[in-house]
Amino acid sequence: MNKDTHIMLDLETFGTVAGVGIMAIGAAMFKFDGTGDIIDNFYVLVNRSSCKAYDLVEDPETIKWWESQEGPAHEEFMRSTRGEGVSLHEALDKFSNWVAHSHGVQVWGNGADFDNSILSTAYYVCGVDRPWGRRASRCYRTIKAINHGVLSRRVGVLHRADDDAVTQAFHLMNIQQRLNLQFEDV
Repeated sequence: MNKDTHIMLDLETFGTVAGVGIMAIGAAMFKFDGTGDIIDNFYVLVNRSSCKAYDLVEDPETIKWWESQEGPAHEEFMRSTRGEGVSLHEALDKFSNWVAHSHGVQVWGNGADFDNSILSTAYYVCGVDRPWGRRASRCYRTIKAINHGVLSRRVGVLHRADDDAVTQAFHLMNIQQRLNLQFEDV
């Protein structure tokens, strides 16, 4: 198991609970090796209607929020809504293939009940095996909350899944390096 490799996951979604549609999957692969480098990153835009085909739901308040956004975040929402992007099943396959070369990674999400949970549910409803083990989910939001004094830099566009994942990964590596935290497989 390659527990030294970590993935920061970030989703843009059509709601806030497991079982909602996914607009985009973004991720950043990194190690806690002191370099602060991102090994690789991932991004895929998901066709909104393909999520509905799997009976994934949408929250009207979240849709209103996306409609009220401006700039690149709103454009990604519109692209997904217009049918651009790949099907949910294809997006999951692409993400699984990206993760495959680092089997046994630990996957971080921004909230114990958000990114990892929502993506796990999508894998389940699509009948695709999730590319990380049940014991490999980690909660970035918890680490961030108990280390709120450790700052980080913003990378790229806010609410673009890959940029958010990279930003969060840099922040987590900064927390780990400052506090010399050790994250092990449990």
